Amino acid sequence: MSAIVWGVIAAALHARIVFRMADMDAIAAPGLWNVAMVDAGLIGYLIIFILGVSTRAIVGFLSLKPTRRWLSWIALVLLNIGTGWYVLARYNSASDETAAIELLVQAAGFVAFIVALRIFESSAQKTTYIEGTYSRYEWFVRAAFGWLLVAAVLMTLDAIGMLADDRILGNPLSAPITHALTLGFVTMVIFGVGIRMLTLFEGSEALMHWLLDVAFGALNIGVALRVGFGFGWFSGGLGLLSLVAFGIVLRRSFSPEQRAKYARRAAVAGMERFAQVRMGGARPRSASGMSMSAAPGSSSGTGLRISDSSNVSPTDSTPAEGDQA
Repeated sequence: MSAIVWGVIAAALHARIVFRMADMDAIAAPGLWNVAMVDAGLIGYLIIFILGVSTRAIVGFLSLKPTRRWLSWIALVLLNIGTGWYVLARYNSASDETAAIELLVQAAGFVAFIVALRIFESSAQKTTYIEGTYSRYEWFVRAAFGWLLVAAVLMTLDAIGMLADDRILGNPLSAPITHALTLGFVTMVIFGVGIRMLTLFEGSEALMHWLLDVAFGALNIGVALRVGFGFGWFSGGLGLLSLVAFGIVLRRSFSPEQRAKYARRAAVAGMERFAQVRMGGARPRSASGMSMSAAPGSSSGTGLRISDSSNVSPTDSTPAEGDQA
């Protein structure tokens, strides 16, 4: 809910900037107003929204331990207070010392949420997947929150520099905090959750797993170079490479052939699950040559691993009603 409110605030700030530029016949937005709008849109809306979804979707996908709810609420309060303080400070052209306090509050909110989510702790149970699933999407998700932690450290250093009137971070034009948040966190989590959710929703399987690995490496290296050294064109090229690679994989994965292939696996998975339930939890092997095992603690087919040793026609089997693959 708070993310939606911040989205409205960001839109209002954008409209205010546009009218101000029109009144003054300016070709550029007022600097501090633009900073306020970006912070409201990026942290207030986009990042808080992603964090809210993470408490349900990412916990389920990665089989994380139960979230520390009390700490996640503290993180939400810190992020909203910090963002509100910073937006007002920049809109009213307050001193850097005032803005520095906001950065410390926001950084504390990020750290609190990461600890609450327990993203870097071992999973509550071992998760297995249907053969063909790109299981390394977990790398993207955990790396994203790693970059969020890096952003929190950078914000703390920047705040200390403001308070001491001695900038610690390098050239502001390289925008290390912004790149750690936008490319390191937002883009990385979109890649990770997207490749898992979109293939599930489309009833398909991700192709070219090696190209997704290339996208993972290129994006991480590009962000690291930008944050650590301020390399512009090279780090930007690596970021573009990762985006192109991800787009190619999605385009290839949503073909009719891939959907048919997934449907065959889903059909067999349904029959195997039905047979397993009828046999009282035994692990059957069907004539199709496909075996199935359930993830520990799993009560549905979403945690199944299918091993295919033969070609299966869509008419070879029909999934049991109500089962999922």
